[in-house]
Amino acid sequence: MPQILFVRHAQASAHAQDYDQLSERGHVQADALGAWLVEHQYRFDAVYAGSMHRQQQTLVQIQRAFKRASQAFPEPRSEVSLNEYDFRAVLGAYAAAHPDDPDLQIALSGTTSAWLKVLKRALLAWARGLVGAENLETWVDFQIRVAAVAKMLAQQDGDILVVSSGGVISLFAQRALGLPDESVIALNLALKNTGHCHFRVSRTGWYLQSFNALPHLAQAAQQQLHTLI
Repeated sequence: MPQILFVRHAQASAHAQDYDQLSERGHVQADALGAWLVEHQYRFDAVYAGSMHRQQQTLVQIQRAFKRASQAFPEPRSEVSLNEYDFRAVLGAYAAAHPDDPDLQIALSGTTSAWLKVLKRALLAWARGLVGAENLETWVDFQIRVAAVAKMLAQQDGDILVVSSGGVISLFAQRALGLPDESVIALNLALKNTGHCHFRVSRTGWYLQSFNALPHLAQAAQQQLHTLI
């Protein structure tokens, strides 16, 4: 059975004007993951990543680790269907529909706990079709495009590395486990930066082997590198 290792991108620039860039900590996370993959003799027959900067920059750090060790690394392929949903548009639609949410102003100030709380409410409302905007992808359309890339990946041979984002990876977990949308959102918000998830694929379906693993950040001195946003 083909094995597919999904990696959530490293930490982006949370609360910055341009979120879609790795933070300094994010570069360290991605480099640590690349070094761990090399050390544990991972070999890939194909590599895919979304086209977002944070996804591509994470991939570059992994690729550099393989190059430093003179290990073969397939030419990466960019796949826009692996891009994350527009979380800022989802939050904007939710804020417009729920201006009286008491946690909104706290979240806008940059408080992480409040931000995650509001994001969860926004994602649940989006998944239920209760909020939307003219240019905002619907939850159903998000599921459809991820299903299309899942079909493509299932037809590949060999071991595959995929660098994507929490929402996309959580939909693959839903495919493997038959989870309701509410559980998908909970998994999405629990998936840490550079957390990786191992799937096997056969003609009968997708099988989840591990979720949100961080063995490359297991040392006590690396605990500060465990991040959610």
